[in-house]
Amino acid sequence: MKKLIVLLGVIAALFASNADAQSPMAYGQFVTTNTSTTVPVQLVTTNLYVKSVTLIGKSFWQTTNATSVHVGFGNSTNTRQGISIDPGSYATITAPFQSVHNLSNIWLDVTTANDGVIVIYER
Repeated sequence: MKKLIVLLGVIAALFASNADAQSPMAYGQFVTTNTSTTVPVQLVTTNLYVKSVTLIGKSFWQTTNATSVHVGFGNSTNTRQGISIDPGSYATITAPFQSVHNLSNIWLDVTTANDGVIVIYER
């Protein structure tokens, strides 16, 4: 009986330490647009660290992008964003194992004012 109690105690301790070590996944979503066709904008202006982010070109019944939008890392220069996203298409960016991306380092460039992306992220 003592061995069973000790074994149950060890198992309970293992579960407790695993529960503490793992944080629950947190998801979020927002829409961002760019009113300027000459100046890219950051997805967010404050630090937001994420494991992965999916960017979807706006394409729904009230507001659809007129053209492709472009996103890129750490560059506010017009026409320098390397990922092109058509309306209704998407791109997913995933950080390497045990690291994160900062959404404030991702910039949105548009050729038509008020085009944008739906941003879905996992923290």
